[in-house]
This record gives sequence, structure tokens and C-alpha cells, in this order.
Amino acid sequence: MIKPILIRKLRHLILGRLLIVAVLLTMSAVLFEMKSPVYYGLLSCFLAVSVIYLAWLAIGRQLEALVRLQVGVDIAAITLFVHYTGGVDSVLATLYVLPILSAGYVLLQNGPMAASVLSSLFFVTTVIAEYYDWVPSFLPPADPYFQFLKDPLYCGYMAYVRVTIFILIGFLGEYLVRVVGRMEQDLRISEKFSLLGEMAMKLAHEIKNPLMAISGSVEILHDELAHKLDEDDKRMMEAVVQESQRLKDLFERVIDYARPETLDIQRMNLREALDEVFLLLEPFLAGERRIDLVREDKGEPDRWVYADRNRLKQVFINIVFNAFQVMASGGELSIRTRETSSETQVIFRDTGPGMNRKVMDDLFIPFRSHRNGGTGMGLAIAQKIVRSHGGRIKVKSQLGRGSLFIVSLPHVN
Repeated sequence: MIKPILIRKLRHLILGRLLIVAVLLTMSAVLFEMKSPVYYGLLSCFLAVSVIYLAWLAIGRQLEALVRLQVGVDIAAITLFVHYTGGVDSVLATLYVLPILSAGYVLLQNGPMAASVLSSLFFVTTVIAEYYDWVPSFLPPADPYFQFLKDPLYCGYMAYVRVTIFILIGFLGEYLVRVVGRMEQDLRISEKFSLLGEMAMKLAHEIKNPLMAISGSVEILHDELAHKLDEDDKRMMEAVVQESQRLKDLFERVIDYARPETLDIQRMNLREALDEVFLLLEPFLAGERRIDLVREDKGEPDRWVYADRNRLKQVFINIVFNAFQVMASGGELSIRTRETSSETQVIFRDTGPGMNRKVMDDLFIPFRSHRNGGTGMGLAIAQKIVRSHGGRIKVKSQLGRGSLFIVSLPHVN
């Protein structure tokens, strides 16, 4: 997590905890006639701990350790409250939910689940210690008002119910942490590449024109001086022309990626669009590659979406080209379509070498190519186009077992 965001959330957590403790202690003093020294003593302890937290926060180092310390201290303090307010019957056992949610609020990795397990252990330990009278002698005795005869089955049942609740909240918190984390990461990447895209587009425009002038001049010189040049000079001039063309293509892709999408949305038939794509790509299916194209959508009903036909065809072309490139020695590419309750999907499956997690994480980031000669722009552009349609591209892959690309678009009602 970005440090300023974490600092802000920790500050909210510290002040929110102090407010909750003050409210609970005030309610306890009113409802249970808590003695003044105990009330002010507990409040002072939490105030002192909060000051320590704020001082640590001001230093700004090891902030994740600060989060873990706060969660651990909260669970320990809640355990004491539970012990002195009825143990297995304590209404304050519900407070264990707070440190679990706190770990999720600051997006601590695996924090909610760890907090739920730790809360469960502390609560069960408290129940067992009270039932067998294993409470340490140095602790003050609990008020007789909260001392009840406990049936073992009842204690076991209540412990099971509470622990189940804690674990379920931990799972939910963990899920929300991952979802929010991905959303924040996508937002940061989007903001970063929005600025980078604007700069790249301006830079590409500035470089492209003089580059084309140089390339054109070299071509003219090559034609006029061809009969006067030896083979080495000819190859050198041809290399200049080829590299200039390669850079021109790269700049055009950068500009295409950086340019805001202006879509011509129409109702279109996915099968027809795929037919047009593979008609264009037929020359690449022949030759030494020996790539077999399997259309699994034959016999299936037509799938309709609202999209920009040309831009969506560009997505399919980029994905298919990526499959061709990873299956350099041949293989099989299968395509099928399907519909869910909310999406229409086009699924591409190749029999290439597959990808590890690192490659998959970099798959849609421009200029992050793990293939020799690759620019990393093709799939980045494909993802940008699909997102502009309100869709998404999902990738599944295993090393040695090929890859699966799923293009999902909003369902036509």
C-alpha cells in the first residue's frame, strides 16, 4: 500500500479505537457501576497506548509492524474484558470482530484471517481457563455478578458458534482486502499510464516525423546509389530502412495505446467478426508453423454484443498473434463463444508453453515483454480496448499446458 494512504488509515484506526473504548467504558460505568479508579485507569491505559501508536506513526517506519502490534494488543485487551464480563456469556466477545475488521481496513495482507484465528484462540483459551479454574492468581478475581455455573456442552457450543463467526468474518475480510487491493492497484496503474500515455504520445509524434524523413532519405539514396555501393553498404542501408520501419510501427502502437478511445458502438455478431479476423490471418496459418485452428463455435447460436467492430477485431487479432508467436514450432489454437447471465465471452485456448505467475502479472503492461523481439504493446492495447467497452480479459495458464484467454463483454439484453 502507498505510504500516505497507510498513514491516514492508521491515524483513523488509532483515533477510532480511542473513541470506541471511551464509549464502552462509559456505558460500563453507567450500567455496571464500574468503580472510578478502574474506569479512569483503563481509559488512561488506552490513552497512553494511543499516544505511543501516534508517536510511532509520526516516525513513519515499520508501519505494518505497527498494524500487527495494534491488532495483537486489541485482541489481548478484549480477552481481558471478556474474562471480567462473563467469559463464554460475555456480550463483549463481539468486540473481537473489531481487530479483524481493522486488519482488513488497512489492507494488511492475510491480516483479517490471522486476526480471526488469533481471536478464536484467545477466546477458546479464556473459556477453557475459566471452566477449569486455570485463571492466573495474579489477576484480580472477576465480579461475582458475572460468575455462573457452566455446562461443558453449553461452553463448547458457545465457543463453536463464536469461533465460526470469527473465521467467517476473517474469510470475508480477506476477500474484501484482495478485491480492494486489486482495485487500488488497477487505479494506480490507470493513473500512471494515463500520464505516461500522454507523454508518450507527444514524444512519439515529435520523433516519428524526423524518423520518417531520415528513412525516406535513406531509401532514395539506396535507390540512386545502388549500382555504386558494395554489398556491405547495401545491407547497412537496408538495415537502416528496416529498423526505421520497426520504430515507426512501435511509435504507432504507442500512439494507439495512449490515444483516448473513441468508439463507434453498434450491435454486432461475434461469429462474423471472428470469421473476418481469421480470413485476414489465413496466410499466417500456413507454412512451417503448422498451427491448427479449431472453431468450436460451429453449430452454436449467434452471439451478439454492442461494440466497435473494428476495435474489437483488433483485440482478437492481437490475442491470436500472441498465440502464433508462442507456438513457434506449431500447435493448436481453439476458439469458442459462450454466454453467462451477464456476459458474452470469446475464449482462445492455445497449446503453447504456458506462463508462470511473473509473466502473467506483466502480461498487459506496456513494454513488459518476456519474449525476444516483443514490445509488450499488443496485449496492452487489447486490454485497453476491452476495458473501454466495459469488459475484461482474464488469463489462465500453466507451464507446459498452454494458455487460456477469455474476453468478456457485457451481455446484450
